Amino acid sequence: MEFKLVLMTLRERKAGLVGAFVALLGASMLITAFGVLLQSGLGPGVAVQRYAGAPVVVGGPESFKVTEGKTKQRPLDRPAPLDRAVLDRVAAVEGVRRAVPDVGFPARLVDGRGRLDAGGGEQPSAGHGWAAAALGPFELTAGREPRQAGEVVLDARLAARVKARPGQRVRVAATQEAREYTVTGVAEWRGGNGALRSAALFFSDAEAEALYGHPGRIDAVGVLLAPGADPGQAAERIDRALAGTGAGTRLGGDRGRVEFPDVAAARSDLVELAASLGATVLLITMIVVASTLALAVHQRRRELALLRAVAATPRQIVRMLAAEVLVVALTASVLGCLPGVLVAKALMGALGAIGVIPADFAVSAGPSRAWSRCSPR
Repeated sequence: MEFKLVLMTLRERKAGLVGAFVALLGASMLITAFGVLLQSGLGPGVAVQRYAGAPVVVGGPESFKVTEGKTKQRPLDRPAPLDRAVLDRVAAVEGVRRAVPDVGFPARLVDGRGRLDAGGGEQPSAGHGWAAAALGPFELTAGREPRQAGEVVLDARLAARVKARPGQRVRVAATQEAREYTVTGVAEWRGGNGALRSAALFFSDAEAEALYGHPGRIDAVGVLLAPGADPGQAAERIDRALAGTGAGTRLGGDRGRVEFPDVAAARSDLVELAASLGATVLLITMIVVASTLALAVHQRRRELALLRAVAATPRQIVRMLAAEVLVVALTASVLGCLPGVLVAKALMGALGAIGVIPADFAVSAGPSRAWSRCSPR
């Protein structure tokens, strides 16, 4: 009976609750939008590519401590390089079939007019040692691997775009003076669909180390596990073996934190932005809605006095008002969710356009989708 009275009251008092409904609808849209942004920032952002074939990736520290009265954590632009000695520790862990070192450095093709190739992806092309091709995995579709200085293997999409094939000479600008290389092979990425964010050029391991320019250091270690080994358990054992080195393991979508430093930085910025703005919107909503509802109740003081005169108890009146607010709030919240997702996508597009996040940063909406992206595989 009380609920019927609530519905009758809502029909007769629509004008008094329009303000609260509009405020809650707008708040639902914005809170949903910032919630989606927050969830996207907590997710991987971009699917793992060059490390897709390595269940576990070992990366260096992603932040450093600064003491200014009190100790604070400051993020690094990219994970710090690892000592090459880490490679032996990882390889000795139970369940590890192979520990593969990876180094990355700028490497771009130069055309006949001396112009640098754009790379064909979200990021410019980069050079790596041939050993790291196993982490993609990349498989040769033509030619052979690079065995000595002056030889290079191009990923298939890059080779097709510049029309290069084994035996041809290409000019490459890396960390040293641009020089000519012989294309010995073409390798295709087998780790997923779509194009690589950064086209890959593979050099012999010795030349890649020289071009990397940090003797005795590496960017990451890709871990290939023995058949039947559990990635989570292997990661725990590796973390124990690397205690005190500053290195840490990454599983699932978190492997992208090592592979894509630009995405890792964008994730941090997105989380801070969404959390701060979302909390601000929530606070403003509470103030506006509370004021609007208080005004609506104040305008109904004679009606409420009449209810009290016909034996309605204070508890019944409070329950009636609470039920009215609940119906309005639930309706406005549900109606605001779908537009909120659209607002989130628009905000992500705008943030990508101004360079706050990469243009290919994925929107993550829905708990199951977020869990599937972030869970170890």
